Amino acid sequence: MEGDSTSLMVNKAVFFKEYFDTIAPQFCNKDSVVKMDVKIRRILTEAESHALLQRSVSGRSEDKELEELKSIDDYLKHHHKDVTPDNHGIYILEHLKTVGKKAVSGDRIRIKYSGFYLDGKPVDNGGQQLEFTFGTPDQLVKGLNIVIGNLKKGETTKIIVPSRLAFGELGSSNGSIPPYTPLVYNITLIDIK
Repeated sequence: MEGDSTSLMVNKAVFFKEYFDTIAPQFCNKDSVVKMDVKIRRILTEAESHALLQRSVSGRSEDKELEELKSIDDYLKHHHKDVTPDNHGIYILEHLKTVGKKAVSGDRIRIKYSGFYLDGKPVDNGGQQLEFTFGTPDQLVKGLNIVIGNLKKGETTKIIVPSRLAFGELGSSNGSIPPYTPLVYNITLIDIK
């Protein structure tokens, strides 16, 4: 909130490299961290934030993360105007709820899913089913694990997963999904065993 403040301890090499694109000065030789005091002076309105994003994208095309956010924003304007990201940054486009049980780590679950690029092109053969032990690391992209953890048996959802919760800045290991690519997924939690 406006007026809130916090203090951060940042590794000195990271601080000077990331914020000033230089090495740490000599007067910091004996220090391992830099203390940063931060205060929120003003929260931008949605229009101000959008204008800043537009200037940043057009002024620095190399900033792939901002380009990704712009592509998500454009998609939402045309398909789901009132959708905003949840606390994780995932966009819940549709959600058919049930009164079934939620999956918990260690449950054997079966899902049906299909993935798409924002332009509607399928990521794979679509409509695939997968059975696995929920909560096992690296079986699914992080965004899908987050969403499945909030689904109940029989529920269906359509989401946008930003690249940082999918294949990230490197893309998929086989090269089929480019870096900084947000993906649309349809997911149904079919069964929990």
